[in-house]
Amino acid sequence: MIETMNDRLKLLRKTLNMGQIEFGKILGLTSSGISDIERGKRSVTEKHLIMLSNWKERKVNIEWLRTGEGGPDNMFLHPEENDLVAQAKNILGKNDPLFEALVISYSKLSPKNRDTLLNFFTDFSATLQENTKERDVPDTAATVASPMPATTPDPRDIDALSAAVREAEEAYIKSRSVSARRKGSSASSYTDGEGGKAINQ
Repeated sequence: MIETMNDRLKLLRKTLNMGQIEFGKILGLTSSGISDIERGKRSVTEKHLIMLSNWKERKVNIEWLRTGEGGPDNMFLHPEENDLVAQAKNILGKNDPLFEALVISYSKLSPKNRDTLLNFFTDFSATLQENTKERDVPDTAATVASPMPATTPDPRDIDALSAAVREAEEAYIKSRSVSARRKGSSASSYTDGEGGKAINQ
């Protein structure tokens, strides 16, 4: 267990891959203020914890920050406590493992790959809406039967999207492994969709 709250705050910043200036903005501190905390020259106050708990980008486990209970694996709140997952459960009427996996994986993507995925789905959604409008407009049989206009994707977009997908897959596999360790599993495994055979990661 990391001994002090100051040490845990430093570990949190490094896990988030943030510099002291960027991290300081979340807590309302300058980079020197963050540096003083990390070196033990300044205490983490209740105000800092409140500001961190109100941060929308990630759901930090404030209890872990206070006590260190559960170790670094307990640094963030579990998926079922995440606002987005809770909202999805209310809409769908049940927990959706796929949505939970997507939230976890997306949160661990680099900013560049997040932008790539968002741009891809935005363009894809716009294309679907446009095609739906065209099908809804009464026209001749030839118009209805006309194929969708072919588009040639930019190779750079394909490479970036592939990298984003690989990064998401790796984050998901890692999250499954962490979950298995919490349950006392000696190895991370899952069951395939066909024969029910356990597959070790």
